[in-house]
Amino acid sequence: RPALVISLPYADDDRALTVNSINVNEASPYAVFQVSGAAGQLAALSFTAGTATAGAVDFGSSVEVSTDSGTTWTLYTTGNVALNPSGTLLVRTPVVNDTIADNNETFTLSATNTGGTAGVGTATVKDDGTGTIFKPDGTNDPAITRDDDRALTVNSISVNEATPIVSVSFRKFCSHAGSMPSIFGPVAVIGANASESAIRMPPQAMNGIANETPVRRCCRTFLSSSTIDEPSNGS
Repeated sequence: RPALVISLPYADDDRALTVNSINVNEASPYAVFQVSGAAGQLAALSFTAGTATAGAVDFGSSVEVSTDSGTTWTLYTTGNVALNPSGTLLVRTPVVNDTIADNNETFTLSATNTGGTAGVGTATVKDDGTGTIFKPDGTNDPAITRDDDRALTVNSISVNEATPIVSVSFRKFCSHAGSMPSIFGPVAVIGANASESAIRMPPQAMNGIANETPVRRCCRTFLSSSTIDEPSNGS
């Protein structure tokens, strides 16, 4: 007579799970969440697109979990995973760094206990020079330059060749406080005749204040006056 096999469901566990919400810069390789609950508690994980698009468009070609504070990561596909003895679990998914200015797109991570109640955390993807770039252990990496896809504009000018110095201004809008600089550059200005104008600038910081305040920086280069008729030379 064949053996009778009965599959029992997981024991009901209504203890709450929580998931932190994060601001992640688009240059971060991953968005890293922390799920918190009781030691050994089981959690089922799922990501949901908000204004960010899943499927490796804005985030999420895979999901990985770590029970040892980010030292090792294991691919997660479905089912329950146990929190570590400290009652925490790190969960990460890739972030896609594109060139589109699509600041503040969001997606969520849900961690559901075996009683069916979910804790939800939201990731807000930043491409304005702010947000966290995550190390594998889920902490911030301050050494990496933040992605900033906001547009820069440069004014166009007409200048007489007798002018010794030509100045142009860069304009950028800042939506965050000046404590977090926006980085641009390097900048090169080369004339149609390279001997007439040349300048190099290292990456520059443009500090602004909130409320989309325009910030300007100036760049200048030198002109050499010649006797050649060259009315249309440009830089």
